[in-house]
Order: sequence, then structure tokens, then C-alpha cells
Amino acid sequence: MSSSEKLSKQLQMAEASLSQRTEEFTLLQKELAQEICQRQQLEAQLKQYKASETDAKLKEAILHEQAQLLRDIYNGTAHCIVIVDVLPDQEFNYVGWNAATEKLTGITSQFVAGKTPEAVFGEDFGSSVRANYQRCLETGSAITYEEYIPFQGEDKWWLTTLNPLKNEQGDIYRILLTTAEVTALKTVEAAQKETNLLLNSIIEAIPQLFFVKDLQGRHIALNANLAEFFGRPADEVLGKTDFELLPPEVAKEIWDKDREVINTGVHQTFEEDIQQGDRTSTYFTTQRPLYDETGQIAGLIGLAQDITERKQAELALALSEQRFRDVTEAAGEYIWELAADGQYTFVTEQAKTVKGYAPDELLGHTPFEFMPEEDVPIVEALVQQAAVDKKAFQLEHRDVLPSGDIVWETVSGVPILDVQGKITGFRGTGLSITQRKQAEQAQARLTAILDATSDFVGIA
Repeated sequence: MSSSEKLSKQLQMAEASLSQRTEEFTLLQKELAQEICQRQQLEAQLKQYKASETDAKLKEAILHEQAQLLRDIYNGTAHCIVIVDVLPDQEFNYVGWNAATEKLTGITSQFVAGKTPEAVFGEDFGSSVRANYQRCLETGSAITYEEYIPFQGEDKWWLTTLNPLKNEQGDIYRILLTTAEVTALKTVEAAQKETNLLLNSIIEAIPQLFFVKDLQGRHIALNANLAEFFGRPADEVLGKTDFELLPPEVAKEIWDKDREVINTGVHQTFEEDIQQGDRTSTYFTTQRPLYDETGQIAGLIGLAQDITERKQAELALALSEQRFRDVTEAAGEYIWELAADGQYTFVTEQAKTVKGYAPDELLGHTPFEFMPEEDVPIVEALVQQAAVDKKAFQLEHRDVLPSGDIVWETVSGVPILDVQGKITGFRGTGLSITQRKQAEQAQARLTAILDATSDFVGIA
């Protein structure tokens, strides 16, 4: 074999060996790649496992913390917490309750565990408690209510909330009860209710129109008399202003006065005419500011008395008195009034033409101060006797004018009596009779002269 042939054969053998090694190397690469992939998967799984283990521990720690928090709340809160199991037959058994409930009820959680409401509270109150649990079960939602349950010999009121707890199937398996004692609040509410009832009774007993308004003039309180004035039920007046209840021009006049009280804080008393339809009524109104708890003006409060009839009576009386004065003055008389001590309290202008003194010169003085001293005892005796007899009197007496001249007047008087029949003074009229007295005196002188003349003729 030639050398070239040997070389060619060696080359072929080398190529075959290289090809085999190449295949072996490729297979090794595949195996190595698979091993690396598996290692990576194992490393990933290991990391995932480690992460999962960390999350589990973290979650476990969180759950432990939450459980501890719930236990702290359950045992540390001042509110009562009760847990009730709902059994398949819809029976209710207590799981237990917290320390606050034990303190208020005097019953331990251990004692109530596994017991029904009737076993804990007795048949009467137990059945009432059960009825509320049943209502929560039927509604499937939280309910809140007040209930009366006596504990440790004391009457107590409670504000209770029942929360249904549901499982994954949506069935209620437990009821969480939270409650707080509201006995003090109920006592305050009862006292407030009694106070409001008393206040409403007082308001309704007021014969005037009673009103309370806020800063915008809205009615926030009123009595039945004011509701009747508006011709509406009270609940239709509340919250409305006078502009919604009365003609605009009337409402404006009222609001102007209301606003003055609100802005100035000054109490007001006044008379006002209010027209409703074809009728005008006169009201005597008094109103003052309404203050809130901070001392700020929050509105106004007031009373309005219908004085229409009184004003009409006063007008009629004034007209009657004026007619009487006109008649007496036309007759030359003056009108007077005396107090119990005999002093003038009222005198008309006509007195000056009779007594020579103006009314302001007579007021505060007695009639006896203007008489001759010798006439006083006689007149005083007649007036005193009329006071004792409580009867009218009529007399004639003399007056001394500022000039010192003497005049005459005739006086008629009647007693003024109070509701007990006691004399509080006299009132009457006075009329000048000076001319008549002068004529009588002249006639007397003439008669005397004639009598003297007759005697003289007879002697002759």
C-alpha cells in the first residue's frame, strides 16, 4: 500500500472519529442543556417554595396579629359584645360574651355558653330576646333597636345592634350582638319629653298669639291661636315666613319690625293694624330677641294680643265722654274727679270759668283749699257723710277767686267704687250759680227795702 493510500485511510479514520466525537459532544450539549433547564426549574421551584413559605409565615403573623387585635377589642371595649350560635333547627345558643357584658349583667361568659336566651334570662325576657334574634334571622341584615332588660335588680335600657354572620353558602350561622346601656339617655329623654309637654301646655294656654321666628323670619314655634289666625294647621305654618302666609304689604310691615329686633337686640312693644280680607284688627305686640346657647341672637320670640274690641270700646268711651263734656260745657258745667284723699285728679277746662283757676292749678289740691275757711267744715261734713253712706250728694258752696272775690257753685257728686265696693274717690260736675246767688241777694235786699218802706208808710 502506498503511502498516499495509507494517508487517505488515516484521514478517513480521523474524520469518522471526529464525526463520532461531534455527535457525542452534541448529545452531551443536549444533556447538559436539559440538566441546566432542570436545574433552573428546580431553582425556580425552590425560590417559589421559599417565597411561598415566607408568605405563609407572613400571613400567619398577620392573622395572629388580627386575632390578637380582635381579642383585645372584644375584651377591652366598654361596649357589650355577645356571640350567638344559630343552630340548624334555628335554635339560638350563646357562645359567650365579653368582660364588659359580664360586668354589667353580673353573669359570666362561662355560665351562658351553650345556653338558650330563656335559660339565661327566664321565660318572659328570654322570649323577647329570642324574638329579636328571629327577626334578624328573617331579615338577613343588621337591625338596631332599644330594649328594656333589668340586671342585678336595676331597671336598664339598652341600644342593641344584631349583625348576622354568613358562611360561604350564604347561610347565617352566627349572630354578633353589640349593645350599650342607654338608661341615662332614656332618663334625659323622658325628662326632656316631660319638659316639652309642660312647655307646650304653657304655650297653648297663652291666650295671645305666640310666635318664635328664626333669623330669616321663618316660624319655628307657635301656638294654636296663631295657627287659627293664619287659618292653617300649625304644621303648615312651621318653616314658612309671613310673606308666604300674609299679603305682601302686611308681611313687609311685620318683617320690618322683626328685623329691627334682630338687628338691634332691643325689646319692642307696639300696636299694629293688620288687615285680613275686609277686616282690620288691632294687635298689641311685644317681642324680644331669642338667643342661642352661645349668647348670639338666633331669632325672636313674641306675643300679639287682639285688642280690636278694647280699642273700639275705648273709642266709644272717648266719644261718649266727649259728648258728655260737650253737653256739660254747653250747660256751663265742669267735670271733676277726686281721689280718696280729696285731691283733684281730673278737672275739665270749664272749671276756670266757674272757680277762676285752670285745671293744672287745681290738680293735686282739694276743693277746700279754694273755699272760705268758714264754709269748709260744713262742706267736709256733707262729703264725709256721702262717703260713709256710699251715696251721691249735691251741695252749694262758695269759692274764693284769685282776685279775692267770692263766687258760688253747685256741686253734684257720686262715689267711685272698686271691685270690693270700697270708695276710691268721687266724680261729678260743678256749675256756677254766682249770678243766681247775686240775683237772690239783690231780691233779698229789695224785699228788705220794700219791707222797710212798708213799715215806714204804716207808721206815717
